Amino acid sequence: MEKASEKMISIVIVNWNTRELLKACLKSIFQQTDKNLIEVIVIDNHSADTSCDMVREEFTDVILIENDRNTGFASANNQGFQMARGKYVLMLNSDTEILDNALEKVLSYAEHNENVGIIGCKLLYPDLRFQNSCFRFPGLLSILLSGTYLSQIFKKSPVFNQDRYGNQEWFKERNVDCVMGSFLFIQKKLLDQVGFLDTDFFMYGEEADLCYRVKKAGYQIRYYPDTHSIHVWGGSQKQSELSAWRYIAITRGILLFISKNKSLLEGYFCSFLTLLFLIPRVVAWALADLLNAARKRTSAVPQLPKAKLGLFLLKVLVKPAVLLTKWEGKK
Repeated sequence: MEKASEKMISIVIVNWNTRELLKACLKSIFQQTDKNLIEVIVIDNHSADTSCDMVREEFTDVILIENDRNTGFASANNQGFQMARGKYVLMLNSDTEILDNALEKVLSYAEHNENVGIIGCKLLYPDLRFQNSCFRFPGLLSILLSGTYLSQIFKKSPVFNQDRYGNQEWFKERNVDCVMGSFLFIQKKLLDQVGFLDTDFFMYGEEADLCYRVKKAGYQIRYYPDTHSIHVWGGSQKQSELSAWRYIAITRGILLFISKNKSLLEGYFCSFLTLLFLIPRVVAWALADLLNAARKRTSAVPQLPKAKLGLFLLKVLVKPAVLLTKWEGKK
């Protein structure tokens, strides 16, 4: 291992209106890690809260970059990657908290396993329950299983919930297709070799695309459960009503990944199936909105933002290349 005085890990955190979560995250990093080993880079995507003031006042060792607009998760992370000086880079969500000296453990593991390109840790919910953090690359089968709800009905089945490996809690390290971008540890030289995050993924899907390129380069993606981190899950979305947008962004990210890394034809068929599965859901959402409005005796017009996804999928049926267009979502 290199001298402790040299920065071994560059931690890149993208923040958007998560002041208190970010504060807890940064506090856990400096409490659990030798500060001589790390540099922490926070990229703020034009937060409307006082996140930046908090960082400047309470964490003077942190490198803070303030964007004048929400450039998206992928683009903001790339800003941090460009600045990183460490031998390794950790892409870390602002809604995480480091436990049990996790960073020093994962650093030691990486130093002894140079064939491992990306390492993910064991994620936990705030109440310390296990949280799945590994998944397979999406494809036609995962669209079918998800669209028919089989993956949700049989969550613990590695057959029907292949996308999430059956939500099984592993206690030993193992190779996987992809680890969640909430905690993604990668060699800096490898990141430079395969390229940074693809900014066509505004948010969701970018870590799968990165893992895919790393595997193609001949490196392993490793789940390492001896390191732990709390993940609130969706912290930056809970501060506003973005559940519908999140659904759209995840779906668009999956379809973009399939079309880019597998084939445009498979992406087309996956889009067609997604549209078929979407139609009854839109009807159900509309009825739920109407019933809710009636129960509350309001005159509000039901909101159907998820139906926007259907319009996109209809465009795909006419022009499949639309699948490869830039998805920016809500900024």
